[in-house]
Amino acid sequence: MGRIKLDKPDLPILMLSYSEQPYVCRSRRRPRASGYLLKVCTRDQLIQAIKTVATGENLWTRDELRR
Repeated sequence: MGRIKLDKPDLPILMLSYSEQPYVCRSRRRPRASGYLLKVCTRDQLIQAIKTVATGENLWTRDELRR
């Protein structure tokens, strides 16, 4: 992901993860992902997340950003 952001810094990246562990959140945020969802998310949650990051917004909550 870091390489993608070097080549295309404005490209939004949405990660899918199996884990809610805080260290996983940090590792996803560090390379500037626009957000992440758990793989068990609903179809509607996934569609909404894609639409959100496609408009340039991110999915990170204030708590996730503070950690």
